[in-house]
Amino acid sequence: MNIKQKKLFDSVLNRTPQDGWTARAFANGAKAAGVDAVAARRAFPRGIESVVETFNCNVDEAMHDAIARNRKFPALRVRDKVAFALRARLEFLH
Repeated sequence: MNIKQKKLFDSVLNRTPQDGWTARAFANGAKAAGVDAVAARRAFPRGIESVVETFNCNVDEAMHDAIARNRKFPALRVRDKVAFALRARLEFLH
């Protein structure tokens, strides 16, 4: 993600508490970031759906990084692996 995409992405995320994961959040986030509608669609071609996809990829990446850093992870029981992965996702969201 380049700097302009990151600015737009962050701006849209800041709108989701008020507007939800909606086209309105995308439009308001673009406006707040000073990005016109055409440039916003170039950055995120499917609008809010592309932002949600990027958000989920970021959360997944953070979870995978946490798992990779945990040397004891392979030896954990399955339920402990699931709990660890879930905790890593939640900590990223916090």
